[in-house]
Amino acid sequence: DPIREKQMFFNRAAILFVGVLVLIGVLVLRMVQLQVWEFQTYQTRSDHNRIQVQPLAPPRGLIFDRHGEVIADNRVSSSLALVSERVDDLARMIQKISVIVGITPAEITEFEKRLFRKRRPYEPIVLRDALNEEEIALLAVNRHEFVGVEVIAEQVRDYPFGDLLAHAIGSVRRVNESDLATLDQVRYSGTRFVGKLGVERFYERSLHGEVGYQQVETDAHGRIRQVLDIQPPIAGHNITLHLDNRLQIAASAALGQSRGAVVALDPRSGGVLAMVSQPAYDPNLFITGMSGNEFGEISGSKYKPLF
Repeated sequence: DPIREKQMFFNRAAILFVGVLVLIGVLVLRMVQLQVWEFQTYQTRSDHNRIQVQPLAPPRGLIFDRHGEVIADNRVSSSLALVSERVDDLARMIQKISVIVGITPAEITEFEKRLFRKRRPYEPIVLRDALNEEEIALLAVNRHEFVGVEVIAEQVRDYPFGDLLAHAIGSVRRVNESDLATLDQVRYSGTRFVGKLGVERFYERSLHGEVGYQQVETDAHGRIRQVLDIQPPIAGHNITLHLDNRLQIAASAALGQSRGAVVALDPRSGGVLAMVSQPAYDPNLFITGMSGNEFGEISGSKYKPLF
């Protein structure tokens, strides 16, 4: 029956057409909901994923002797860090990184401690310090495989005279759990080292400076595409001591290999011109990192170089 077949075809086509219209209507309503009714909500979420505010640690103030010679300086060091929120499997990622640059069990242990400390979201967590140029190049070439991995260039403390001034000016150490309980969380955001001994500790507030911030746009892999806004950090104040580095060198030479101490004061002011204590230790080791055996030798030595 041609008429009946034609009617059936028309009915089916009409039902299909109505179904298509309903589906298109649902899609249009959903688009209106996302683009108009809930626009502000999703824009906020998008900006949160795309735009980040990162702290900028201030350069630490320099320390000079009475003749203007730098006895506590800063140098640029590159560190390997992970943004845990962007890494699906941390253990697997660390294993992949180890093939490229080599990660020690001690560094993994320290990373895990930092991972569970209180910190800002999307804040990079340092896994390995003091990368060399070859390691940086290898990471750059293979960066498509390391989503959430960053190479951070920062200024760290440098003591050009090593153990000569260790007991005279003190040193900085890594921020630990006890420090986090007492330090200003805002002022020290992004700072990894704090003055722990001697002059470095006593003048910590002046030497530290004021933190800065930058607002950056990132891609899906967490890499920075552009800096939208920046508030540069304020460097710490430089300080000049009574200490005479030439007299410090002479006092150390006079002691030679003997254990003991030499202190020279200016009787007119009471200023410390020299203060040598031997044996001593290289404070740079507490910045660049050392193995457990190296620390054990220093801390467990019967000659007490840390005293």
